[in-house]
Amino acid sequence: MSLQQDIIQYFSYPGLFILPILGSLGLPVPEEAILILCGVLISESLIKPVPAVIAVYSGVIISDFIIFSIGRRYGRALVTHKRFQKILSPEKLTIVEDKFNKFGPCLIFFGRHLIGLMSQLFLISGIMGMPPNKFIMTDAVAALITVTVMVTAGYTGFNMISYVHLININTGYVISAL
Repeated sequence: MSLQQDIIQYFSYPGLFILPILGSLGLPVPEEAILILCGVLISESLIKPVPAVIAVYSGVIISDFIIFSIGRRYGRALVTHKRFQKILSPEKLTIVEDKFNKFGPCLIFFGRHLIGLMSQLFLISGIMGMPPNKFIMTDAVAALITVTVMVTAGYTGFNMISYVHLININTGYVISAL
């Protein structure tokens, strides 16, 4: 077994758990890329599906709760901080606040699937004082959908690329995109 295979085999589960958390703390690692990577690793039989999905799902939920907790802890003072104004300006807070008062959990559920709006909604739900258990339950259901779709996309997408590559080798045709 090569060093690369050893690293993937022994550190992939902790990595799938920790990377979404690091992403929520500012590391430029998109959650979607981690989920797709999980599907690719499963497709290549480098990791087992059930522990991998549990690890990545747990990491996603914890990363979302970290963002929620920051909003809950610092409240409206967060909007005045210059670093967070890039994520959530006072104007956006006012706009989304009105919608949040009407649709709260529905916004969390549907907003979780919108890349640019997700962290803003999680911050707002903390700022607005949403109960943590209500946030976790709503986010857990929404994240289950996101994780399922993205891991499946990574799994099937990689299988499809491998299949197309195999056809090209057997027939002698070359596709320039590959």
